[in-house]
Formats: sequence, structure tokens, C-alpha cells
Amino acid sequence: MSGQLLEADGLSIPQSHTSFVVNLSKAISQNEKHITLEFLYEAVKHYNEASSEGKHLCLQYVSPWFVNLTSFLNNENKNENKNENKNENKNENENGNGNGNKNENENEKNKSDNKNKDEKENKKLFVKKIIVNLLNITLQENKLYPAILVHIWKSISSVIELFELVLNVFVEQSIAFGINTIKSERIAQIVVTVSSSHPEIFSKLICKKLLNCLFLASHQEIKDTTITSNDNNSNVTMVEKGFKKIEDYEKWNEILILTRFLLYLSFENLISLENNLPDIFHFIINTHWVNSFYLRSWLLSLAINILHSLSTKLPPKMEKDYEILVKLLKEISDIRFRMLFTGTESFVILGVITDEEVKTELIKKILSYFSSLLGNLDFANQTNRDLCSSILISLTHLYPLIEKESDLLFTMFWLPIILFEIGDQYYFSYALDMLNVILNYLDEQQVFDENSLETVFMTVRNDNQILDKSLTRLENIVGINFHSHFSFALSSLLLQSKGNSTVKVKMISIFRKVIEISCKTELNYPITAYIVGLSTCIGRKEVSELREFLRNYIDWEGEFEQLIFSPIMNHNNNSATLLVSLLTAILVQSDYEQEHQYILELLMPSIDSYPTVYNTIQHHFLPKLFQIIDRSQNSTVHQLALNLSFFLLSYKEPPISNFMEKIGFHGIYDLLSEKNRASYYSFKKEN
Repeated sequence: MSGQLLEADGLSIPQSHTSFVVNLSKAISQNEKHITLEFLYEAVKHYNEASSEGKHLCLQYVSPWFVNLTSFLNNENKNENKNENKNENKNENENGNGNGNKNENENEKNKSDNKNKDEKENKKLFVKKIIVNLLNITLQENKLYPAILVHIWKSISSVIELFELVLNVFVEQSIAFGINTIKSERIAQIVVTVSSSHPEIFSKLICKKLLNCLFLASHQEIKDTTITSNDNNSNVTMVEKGFKKIEDYEKWNEILILTRFLLYLSFENLISLENNLPDIFHFIINTHWVNSFYLRSWLLSLAINILHSLSTKLPPKMEKDYEILVKLLKEISDIRFRMLFTGTESFVILGVITDEEVKTELIKKILSYFSSLLGNLDFANQTNRDLCSSILISLTHLYPLIEKESDLLFTMFWLPIILFEIGDQYYFSYALDMLNVILNYLDEQQVFDENSLETVFMTVRNDNQILDKSLTRLENIVGINFHSHFSFALSSLLLQSKGNSTVKVKMISIFRKVIEISCKTELNYPITAYIVGLSTCIGRKEVSELREFLRNYIDWEGEFEQLIFSPIMNHNNNSATLLVSLLTAILVQSDYEQEHQYILELLMPSIDSYPTVYNTIQHHFLPKLFQIIDRSQNSTVHQLALNLSFFLLSYKEPPISNFMEKIGFHGIYDLLSEKNRASYYSFKKEN
């Protein structure tokens, strides 16, 4: 050892000889590199057997050895290659042209190469095992944790060649321990120490792995998804193709862990923004919408930290840029902006705690996010449903606070309509709440004093070509038409909630409101769709109350059941057909005799007033009448059904086919069934 250890008698050795032993370990690490793996392995293996003081000494002893690990990671050994080339040349010279021994030499060389390759791979695995063991003792220690950071990980931070292996170990172990656990958080702290000597290299490595994972995650093709809808008359099959969600990617946890590492580095200004800012922003922009509470909250924190770093590092001459960054930092820290990066409850909180005027831009951002969710709607994904419902709750609370001059006050009417057209009962309650708030608020603002519901909402729809085009496509699939008969389309959608007892009260409230609004401007056939919708959902006593209410606006002294088909309503053939079809559709879905009687009583006057409409609905109406005749125990209901069936059977005009398709209401009989869900998937496939 260069004369440092000699045999001698009477040598005085001080009680504290730590520095001597540490220097000795350093000297050995430099001169005996080949024992590095064995030395480190044994040191780590017996670390826990030492006392607290012994552990301190052990950490100091092993610190100089980490740099040697790089020699066991090299893919090639140049000296070995040179020797092999010399031996090959020598053999060839000794054997003349070498042809006789060429194959034998190649076989020997291949065996030797394979052996060397296996040895090198084993050494790499040994190095990895040592890193894992070092990490384990770090996670186990509490008192000596700071010392371990200094002597182990600070030493490793200067060995660039180890960075990739160390990062891979950190990611693997963090995933094994679980996201956001105590151990995975401590690993993130260790990452800060490891990157401290060369932050530009280590942070670049993290960004590179993140973008690679993002690229692979965004190109995962999924198998075909087939949705089949069966009923008595049709068998509809739709095939949906696309890509997996990023959350379903096999390395999704790796993305979360790497993002967490990056967040820790950003707080310490160790993410080398001058080199990595484009990559980091690319990652944030492409993942901030993902339905993951952890990722979204971390991305927001990362964005805030980046703005902090930029604003503190700007040269004094760049005052304007500094002011812009400070403004952005204030804006991104605002609670409303934070909500765009958080989990489902935050949207609800936003709606509840906000008590001042809401900017149109914020609502548009929330709507844009909701639109992206709706575009990937999965009826089987409860997390997705919860997120959508929380946004709807938030928007419902925020609606009255939207800027008074904003067009969104009228455009948002179509959001609950879209949900009704999709046909998933899960969203009906939220859609009814929102629609109720919209109608009541606009009525309080006297919007409907001179303009009908149709005029107000179809005007804003016609002015927005993109909205109108999307809605028209969906309505063509569902089988209704707001352009031709607004009130019948709205009533048909609302009546989907008729069989749902939990939301029926909300639906009745909506019908009452639209009748109240319509009485101001629409005292003709459009209101009959709302009257039918409401009266078929309430009891006889409430129907009497409705009759008294209508008499305040309509000069009608006859029987209430005769009102909807009376000349005062100015029906044309199309509207009369729609009214009969709406009543028939309700009847077909009903199982209650009291409701059968009321609907049949409403239909009876139409036989005299509009007999021709029945040649378009016979195939829907007759089977239900025959069923009522066969099963009814009520003589009044039985007789009404007989009278109507006799009329239909004796009617001489030939049935008209495709009439409902021509006026855009071919789906009116299906709206109360489950077919709408399949219709939505078809719409999604087309768009």
C-alpha cells in the first residue's frame, strides 16, 4: 500500500483513526477496482449488523467505490478486442492462409464472445442488485438518512454513467411500493440528491423517458368494440374502433412516478429549463386532461414551479417579461384555474364556493374539458361518469353567475338536451337540474316575455353552425327534429324520465315551467306537447289544477280532454300526427290502467278531428290496443280500447309508410327504451 502499512514495534495508534481507514479505503478503491462488486455487496449485506457508529464508518468507507461501478457497465472492453485481433492475426500467420483453421477459430471466437457477453450481463445485474440494496437501506434508516444521502447518493450523483440504471431502479421500486406512499416519496427525495451534481443530464433523462412513454401510450390500438341492440323489429350492430386511454397503458404508473420526480426537481430548480422547457410543456399540454387526480394536481404544481423558476432567473433587463410571468403565475394560482387540473369533487367545490360573476372564458374551458370527456364517454366507467356529473353540478351552480352579456346563457340550454339525446339515465337527474336552473333564470330575466322558447334557443343554435351541425347529426340518429317541431322534440326527450321515479318530480317541474313560459307567447299547438307530457305524469287532482291554470290564458269552457285537439290549437296535419304519436308512444310504454284510460280519453276526440293521422301509426297502436282489450279488468278502459281498435280496423285509407321519417320523428317510439345508447355509439363512430 505504497508504504502506508508497515510492521513495527512500539507504534502509537490514535484512538480515533477514522480518517486513516477512509483514506485507506479510497486508495484500495483506486488500485484494486476488480474487487468493487464484492466489496460493496459485502458492505451493504452486513450494514445492518453494525452499531450506529459503525454504520457511519461503513458509509464513509464505501463512498469512494461507487465510481468504479462504471467499469462493469461498459458494453465493450477495447483492450480485450485488441488482444483478440492480435491472436487472430497470429494464428492466421502461423497457418499460412489460415483457411484450414478458419471455422474452428470462428467457433472458438463465438463461444468466447457469448461467454464474455454473459459475464458482462451478470455484472450489470450485480451492479443493479447493489443499487437496489443501497436504496433499501436508505429507506429503512431514519436517524442516518441524511448521512446516507451525503455518502451514498451524493457520491453517485457525480457518476453520470450510472444515471440511467439508477433512474430505472428508482422507477421500478417506486411502482412496487405504490404511488404516493411514504417510501415512493422518499425515493423522490433521493432523486433530488442524485441529480444535484449534473441536473441538466439527469432531468433530461427523465424528460426523455416521459416523452417516450407518452408516445407509446398514445399509439396503443385497441380491439374492436361491438355494441348490439336487439328488439322485436331490428338487430343493430355497431363496431367502435380507436385507441386505449392513456390511463390503460401498461406503463401508466411509470408516467406518474417520473412526473413526481420531475415535480420534486422543479422545486429545487434542478430541471434545467433552458434545455427541457419545450419537452416539459409538451408533456403538460398533452396530459393535463387525463382523468387522474395525482397527475393533474402534480402537473399544476409543476407549471407553477416552472413559472417561479423563470421569473426568478430572468436578467434584470427583461422587466416586461418578468411582469408577464408574474401575471401568469397569479392567474395559474387562482382557484378557478386550479380546478381545471384537479379531481371530480373540485368541480363541485368550484360551483358551490363561487359567489361572484364568472367570466365566459372559465365556463368555456370547463365546457371544453367536458366535451372531451363526452367524446370518449364510457357507460361502464364509473370514474368517467363521476367526473362528468361533478362538472354538470358545477356548471349548474355557476350558470346564474355567468356574465350577463355572454351567449353561453343561451347556448348552455343545449348541454342537457345532448345528455337526453345520449339516453343514459345516469345523467338525467343532472341534466334536469341544469335545465330547470336555465329556464328559471332566463324567465326571471324576462327573456321569454316576448319570445318563445323555440325562438330564443333555436336562434342561438342557428347562429352557431358547428353546434347546429353536431346536434342535427345526433338528432337524426335519435329520431327527433328540433328544427321542425321544437316542443314535440323537447317533450319526447323529457318523457324518457317518466319511468324513473327518482327524477320524475324534476321532469314534472320542467313541464310546468315550459307550460308557464309558453302561455306568454305560444297559445297554439306547440303547447299541446307540453300539456300531454305533464298531464300523463300527474294524478287527476293535479290535472284539474292544470286545467284551471290554463283557463287563465286560454278561452276554453269544454272538457279538458278535448282541449288538445280542439280548433283553438290550430293543428296542422303534421302537428296532429305528432301529438297522436306522442300519446301512442306513452301508451305503449305504460302498464297502468288508470294511465291507459286517461290517454285513450285524450285520443278519442282526434278520431273526428284528425282521422287521417291514424294511417301512419297503425302498426304501433293496434298491438297495444289488442293487449289492453285482452288484459284489462276495467270496463271503461276495455270499451275505449275496443272503440279505437274498431275505428282503426274499419279505416279505409291505406297506411302511409315512412311518414315519421319524413318529418324527422322516426325515433319517437324508441325514446322510452334503451335504444338511444346504441344510437350514441353510432353517432360517436361517425364523428
